[in-house]
Amino acid sequence: MALKFATNTRKPLPKFSIGFLLLSFALTWLAQSHPEWQLFARFAILPEAFFTGERLNLHQWYRLLTAIFLHANWFHWAGNMVIFLPLGIHLERHTNSRWFAFVFLFSGLVGNGVSLVLLRDSGHYLLGASGAISGLLGAWLRLFPQKRLHVLIPIGLYLQKARVPISILILVWLVTQFALQLNSQSYHIAWSAHIAGFITGFVLASVVRP
Repeated sequence: MALKFATNTRKPLPKFSIGFLLLSFALTWLAQSHPEWQLFARFAILPEAFFTGERLNLHQWYRLLTAIFLHANWFHWAGNMVIFLPLGIHLERHTNSRWFAFVFLFSGLVGNGVSLVLLRDSGHYLLGASGAISGLLGAWLRLFPQKRLHVLIPIGLYLQKARVPISILILVWLVTQFALQLNSQSYHIAWSAHIAGFITGFVLASVVRP
């Protein structure tokens, strides 16, 4: 499946999106090439280390943000970029970089915070931009519910072009996240971060206009 957005006007350069893409790529390369640097131990979220009994150790709050820029491996990074590149870059170009960065980072922070509380006993690192990207999906649904995606659907040896409302795709995605969260038996994917990030992005786009 391929995504395409049509536009007849020249839009500004998506500075934040490009910066995030390059920084997350560089950090993924460093984490894979130099494990001795212990980037995850320094900047990712380890839920069980955040709590002392019932008390939350807030001195590590910065990890809720830094974890957004880290990814477990190249597959994890590429999976997030498949969504971020067509949707995130387009959203930034049609709003503005400051608003976009605020929604992206705050959605990621809230998503990570919710997952931290729900997975408080987990010994697995929480990291990645999924919660932040989910916030962009929520903002998309709020700002451009009538926008359609040009989709190429492979049918046998042929590609069929179709125009699908983005709201339908996002709502299908959201229902899937809830289903996975309710049936999840593993801490390896924090579906709760996706849901919380999405809701945060939707609300922010409703009350803070770009």
